[in-house]
Amino acid sequence: MTTARFPNAVTSVVQARRLVTEELGSVPQEARDAAEMLVSEVVTNVVRHTISDFMVSIDLIEDVVGVWA
Repeated sequence: MTTARFPNAVTSVVQARRLVTEELGSVPQEARDAAEMLVSEVVTNVVRHTISDFMVSIDLIEDVVGVWA
C-alpha cells in the first residue's frame, strides 16, 4: 500500500492524480482511468469543502485496486 499526505491546496489535485498514475501503471488503462477520476473528484471535494490536509492511499492486490482518501 502506498500512502501520501497532501496539503489542502488546489495543486494537490494534480499531485494526487499523478500518484495514482504512477502507482497503477501496471493495471489496465480503464481501471487506471477510473481510479484517477475517483481521486480527482474526491480530492477536489476535500480542497473545496474542508480546511485540513489529507491523505490518499492506493493498494493493488492481485486484480483489485483500492483507493482511500
